[in-house]
Amino acid sequence: MKKTIFLKLFGGYVLVVVGLSALILGFSFSKIRAHYEDTLAQELNYLGRALAADVQGFLDRGQTREMDAYLKALGKEIKTRITVIDPQGLVLADSEREPSHMENHRYRPEVAQALEGKAGRSIRFSDTVEERMLYVGTPLTRNGRIAAVLRTSLFMRNVDALIAGLRTSIGAAGVIIAVGALILALLISLHFLRPIRKLTEASRRVAGGDFTAKAAIRHQDEFRELAAAFNL
Repeated sequence: MKKTIFLKLFGGYVLVVVGLSALILGFSFSKIRAHYEDTLAQELNYLGRALAADVQGFLDRGQTREMDAYLKALGKEIKTRITVIDPQGLVLADSEREPSHMENHRYRPEVAQALEGKAGRSIRFSDTVEERMLYVGTPLTRNGRIAAVLRTSLFMRNVDALIAGLRTSIGAAGVIIAVGALILALLISLHFLRPIRKLTEASRRVAGGDFTAKAAIRHQDEFRELAAAFNL
């Protein structure tokens, strides 16, 4: 009986600690990833706005080749992929690939959103570079009309590497906290079972004919009342 009560009590603590730890860690990883992705997307949006004037100048002068060369050099320097797309989806310049070899981008999510006049965003697999990427599309307007979309993007492997490192650190901390909580739960369980063991031992002595047996319990709770009634 004592073992059964202990297992039920301590087992309940184990389930609660492990369940809450897993839930908190999973939620933390999800929120950290979402926050980091939002921060990167905002930075890409700022970058697109900063480059808008230069790209618009190339477009106004019809210098698509010069723009492509400029973006290729800039992309290598800042480790960011930059693409310029016209309203029909034709790629005019790209820092990673030759524009003439790229397919129409009109219906890419971030481009479609930017063509509606708002900052576009998507995370998906790129067939061009064969990796998952974070894309942000910035609309370039001229005379009240969208002249092109300036798209900036980053490889998601950088985000994945950061999250992997955080998962290791937070996971280790979570294990330490969970072990500490389980040790505390063990002590609480033993403390809770101590008066029950004393009452059980006294009951056995009485059952054996020793009517002088008493249960000395210091707890200021129902156990003390039970022990007093038993002793009486």
